[in-house]
Amino acid sequence: MMIRRVSGSVQLMAFQIQLTLMEEIREAQKEDLRLLKFTEQVEEGLRSDVRIYTDGALYFRNRICMPQGEIRQKILTEAHSSAYSIHPGGTKIYQDLKQHFWWNVMKREIAQYVVKLLAKMPITLFGGGKIEDREVNSLFDSKESYNGSIILLQERGDIQA
Repeated sequence: MMIRRVSGSVQLMAFQIQLTLMEEIREAQKEDLRLLKFTEQVEEGLRSDVRIYTDGALYFRNRICMPQGEIRQKILTEAHSSAYSIHPGGTKIYQDLKQHFWWNVMKREIAQYVVKLLAKMPITLFGGGKIEDREVNSLFDSKESYNGSIILLQERGDIQA
């Protein structure tokens, strides 16, 4: 449970990892070649930063090691769509997830996930008009932020400053 003070009020936020999700993670860890290598290194005494807990799950510095594949997407979707998070940006998702989970290039993958979501967002123009999806996708690329795209729209004359 995390307690945060915001503008004089206190918010309680709780993240629960369901047992079924933990079981999925443990099973997927057994199929991830990199994590299998980590497991071997732990068993041979070559790694002290990675541990195998009694339930068989692999942890890196007290954070569960996330295998590659669909399970990461599940975690990202839950972190972004959770009732507790209200569609946060990449930095907030990373700050929340890094407390419990670990994977190589985690921050980059979270940023890419958020950029893809932003590219799919419908943009309503001032005055009620909408930009078609094909126009939105041509405006966004992985190096631009949502705010940068609004500036591009202004330059194109689609919205007024």
